[in-house]
Amino acid sequence: MKNNRILIYLILQSVVAALYYLGSFITLFDANTISLTTVDHYVKPHFLAVWIYMSFFLLLFLTVYLSNKKDMILFMKLILMNSIISLIIFIFFPTFIVDSDYYMLQKESPISFKVLSFVINNDVRSNCFPSLHIANSLLATFFLLRIKNKLLSFISCIWFLLITWSVLSTGQHYFYDILGGILLSIITYFIFPKYLKSF
Repeated sequence: MKNNRILIYLILQSVVAALYYLGSFITLFDANTISLTTVDHYVKPHFLAVWIYMSFFLLLFLTVYLSNKKDMILFMKLILMNSIISLIIFIFFPTFIVDSDYYMLQKESPISFKVLSFVINNDVRSNCFPSLHIANSLLATFFLLRIKNKLLSFISCIWFLLITWSVLSTGQHYFYDILGGILLSIITYFIFPKYLKSF
C-alpha cells in the first residue's frame, strides 16, 4: 500500500504541474506586475531559502504517505481543486514578478545559486497570484495536523512558515501572492468539503 502511495503522489504531482504550466500557454492576456510591499523589500535572498523552497515537494509527499486513506483521497481532491482554481486565475488574471537580485548568492553558495537559477529559468513567471506553492503547503499542513501527533504538528507548522519565508527570499512570489495562496487553501479546506456534498 505504501508503494502505491508513492506512485499516487507522483501522478498527483504530475497532474498539478501540467495544470500549472497550462495556464501560461492558453492565456490571452498580458501579465500585470503586483506592487511590492514592505515585507517584500525586507526579505532578502538567503542560500538556505532555495532548499526550503524545494522541500515543498517532500511536505506534500509526507501528507500523502502518512494520512489515512480517506484523508489522502480528500487531500488529493483539494490539491486538484487548488490547481484548477489557480489555473482559471492564471489564464484570466496573469501577474508577473520581477526577477530578484539573487546573484549575491553566487559567491555565498554556488550550489544554492545554481539550484535557484534552475528553478527561476524553468518556472512560469506569470503564474504568481495566488501562490500555489503556499496554497498546497498550507493544505498539506492542515492534513498533517489531522494526524494528531504533537511533534508532527509542530514540525509541519514551522515547516509551512519556513516555506512562506522561502518563496519571498527566492523571489518567486510577492507578499500578496502568499495572502492569495492562504485564502485559496482556507476556501478549499473549510468550504468545499462541507458544502459540496458530491465533492
